[in-house]
Amino acid sequence: MSTTTAAPATPLSYKILFVLCVCFFNEAFTFSNLFSYIGFMVWDFHLTDDVDQVGYYAGYLGSCFSLASFISSFWWGKMSDKYGKRPILLIGATGATLTSLVFGFSNSLWMAMALRFLSGLVNGNIGVVKGYTSDITDSSNQAKTMSYMQLSWGLGNIMGSILGGVMARPCEQHPSFCSPSSFLGKYPYALPNLINTFFSLLGLVMLWYFIPKQSSSSSSSSSYVRNGQVEKDEVNGLLAVVDEDEDEEEGLSAFKMTSLSKEDDETHQGVISVQLLRDSKVSAPPSDQRPFWRFKDAMILCAAYGALGAAYTVFEEAWPLWALSPISRGGLGFTPSELGYVGAINGITAILIQITIFLPIVKKLGFLRVFQVGAVLGIFSLLPVPLLNTFSENIPILWTGLSGLSVIRVLAGQCAFTACFGLLSNSIPLNNVGAVHGFAQSGVALTRALSPAIAGNLLAWGYSNHLGFPFNQYLVFIVASILSLTAGLLTIRLSTSLDVPYNESHPPAQPLVGITSSSEVQDEKEKEKHKE
Repeated sequence: MSTTTAAPATPLSYKILFVLCVCFFNEAFTFSNLFSYIGFMVWDFHLTDDVDQVGYYAGYLGSCFSLASFISSFWWGKMSDKYGKRPILLIGATGATLTSLVFGFSNSLWMAMALRFLSGLVNGNIGVVKGYTSDITDSSNQAKTMSYMQLSWGLGNIMGSILGGVMARPCEQHPSFCSPSSFLGKYPYALPNLINTFFSLLGLVMLWYFIPKQSSSSSSSSSYVRNGQVEKDEVNGLLAVVDEDEDEEEGLSAFKMTSLSKEDDETHQGVISVQLLRDSKVSAPPSDQRPFWRFKDAMILCAAYGALGAAYTVFEEAWPLWALSPISRGGLGFTPSELGYVGAINGITAILIQITIFLPIVKKLGFLRVFQVGAVLGIFSLLPVPLLNTFSENIPILWTGLSGLSVIRVLAGQCAFTACFGLLSNSIPLNNVGAVHGFAQSGVALTRALSPAIAGNLLAWGYSNHLGFPFNQYLVFIVASILSLTAGLLTIRLSTSLDVPYNESHPPAQPLVGITSSSEVQDEKEKEKHKE
């Protein structure tokens, strides 16, 4: 009678994971920082005296980054597969640092738009970071890692919004801090962008010093010492003992690899992980050499990710416009500060979900089911929002309902987006993971570029057409709900094999020889010495 126990989680290099989280934080901070003061910035360019026209110009400025990301994200992801992710991450962090620094000194709409577009064009780090996490994780630690990444994104969004709002126009908001004739009075948007520059520069330095030089997928064999020698694994930052049996004629390799954390290596106590090295000589089914768009599951997930991104972007654009509109027009008559309270509820909820709820749910249901539940649950938090107008005069009921819907929406969004992150990583071999994340990110960037105009026009038309439900102010929220439902339906025929990394659900044709403990490595070496 034999008993089986769950294998321990493969040890992660938390130093590398922390650097990747900092990169994710910076990307969210850079994206969200502008939107706290974009209206004031456009107004200060003196383009118009009509307040209603400010939103028109702000839409152009707000869309530039996403439009550029739509153009560039796929190519950065593709190049990260070819040349390694470290150099692409360094290029992106450098671009973010320089453009953030100069953006704060913009003195015209065209200058601001050009810099914002350039920032999105040279920075494809969102997709590349997601691809890198696929390189350093397996099914035992993947959900935990992606939860950390999503938590970093949420913190970046919160900090970007808060610091952008507090630090912009400091001489007007904080007269005792500076005078209108000072440097910050002349450049009222320099301070939040200098803070952004600091974070981006910090991320750049950490990338340079703490992310190991990673070989491209075509030459990763040089990253390891063969025949049982110990060397640092430059893909995942662990130490590896590698044995190779190679058939030169077939060009196939079987590897015996023991992965040890640095601390484990120093104490000679290791946790074993059997992996297939990313080597051009490694045995792989011919189907795995296909271009990424030939993987049906990956393309379905890209479409689902795009639909989900469109749903939440449409809502996020429509929500403040609707909430600020008068009660008599079906809105809530909110002030900007009240919108800020709702944002605080969303941010705190997102953090708590990633810390306490997401990981147990994924362990219970798997990535696919969590994504589907999140996509469907989103409907019940997006569709009822306009009904809050009914309780606009009853403040306790209004805020209870609003808080409840916000919590449900954040729970649905956090679960769906984080699970989709894992599903995309698991849908394709490692040699194409950067490209597929870049392609998916391009699709979401396109929705972010188009959604402001779509949401604004739908809401404006709903207010002006006098047609009544469902073509009134409800229409934009109905569209967002349909998009969320579409994301879930697209995945209905996918297999739960996507809950684990591709190399685990599609093992190579030639089996790997695995060692089950670090002591066995020593035992085998001792046996060989005795034989000699």
